[in-house]
Amino acid sequence: MNKLRGAQFLLALACSGPMAAQAQYLDTIGVTLLQTVTTNVNGSGIRVAQAEAGNGTTTNWQVNPSTVGQPTNLFTYYSSGGSATTFPNALGAESGHADAVAGNFYGVPLGVATNVAHVDNYDASYFYNSIIAAPVPPNINDPVVNQSFNFTGTTVAQQQAIDSNYDDYAAQYKTLFVSGAGNGGPVNPPATCYNGIGVAVDNGSSSYGPTLDNGRAKPDITAPGLAGLTSFSTPYVSGAAAVLMQAGLRSDGGSDTNSAADIRTVKALLLNGA
Repeated sequence: MNKLRGAQFLLALACSGPMAAQAQYLDTIGVTLLQTVTTNVNGSGIRVAQAEAGNGTTTNWQVNPSTVGQPTNLFTYYSSGGSATTFPNALGAESGHADAVAGNFYGVPLGVATNVAHVDNYDASYFYNSIIAAPVPPNINDPVVNQSFNFTGTTVAQQQAIDSNYDDYAAQYKTLFVSGAGNGGPVNPPATCYNGIGVAVDNGSSSYGPTLDNGRAKPDITAPGLAGLTSFSTPYVSGAAAVLMQAGLRSDGGSDTNSAADIRTVKALLLNGA
């Protein structure tokens, strides 16, 4: 599979009282409680990536820094046209979907990981074709990647090829891919990969397994999300992963910080602690 086929943004936004709902969701997933028992666990020092498919048009995939309360210099934008460190830029345009995902992931004030070190915002087609599925994949140096998009209509062989590309990348570069399961029908890749985390939504309709290839149980975890869509539950899990990595690296899990922040440890903690 060398093309991003049917990359689908998982719809956006329409929920009454979104700010109140977001605050309640932080209570639901334990962020509020965590903040009362420890200090400054907010994703500090962790680089993250957000891959976004076009919202409405193929060029609308970018996060607007001011919309999510973050400075422009926190972001680098990537597409087949190159990279940019300014916003707006010539590579693409703002996406309301991307903004909402970012708001739950690292946005201020109601994101989970509000103090991440850097955000690499990718056009999803470029991200898959030129990075994940590249003959020699480059290391993006982002240990947590949020993917609120999926590939639709894949055959078993295509799903397995996509899964393998993600699993190989995760194993090589210690990258945790957190992906939306979808909002109905079968769970589609990349949420089906073995080493990543497929996310459902607990206040809406989610795709569910078994997977097409060999009947594996997916998704892996459930979280709340605006409008009951997995696009917006997924970044809560991505934010939680960044928080756990930060805690592991600052020795909250013991002196073996490499093991504490390993993507396998973080995935196990999230799935067993949910």
